[in-house]
Amino acid sequence: MNGSSKHPFKLMPGWSSRFKKLRNDDGALVGVSIGGLGVETCFIAETATIIEGIIMAAEMGWQNIWVEAHSEAAVAALRNNKPHWKLK
Repeated sequence: MNGSSKHPFKLMPGWSSRFKKLRNDDGALVGVSIGGLGVETCFIAETATIIEGIIMAAEMGWQNIWVEAHSEAAVAALRNNKPHWKLK
């Protein structure tokens, strides 16, 4: 999963997008989703993408989900059940 924000200064909001690919336990690609998020920070883009990916996998009936993401901060926020207020 990847969420990104294009701005020369990483902490400033920029045009953001999301990209998710879901693979089964054999590594076969079974789902892809891309789209825009508007103007957001990298943290919001990554966190929103992770949440959407988990929802997408759950809707496919998956019960065991492995998440790979670029942002350790986004993963930590979700692991500690403390997502950004915009995403609650």
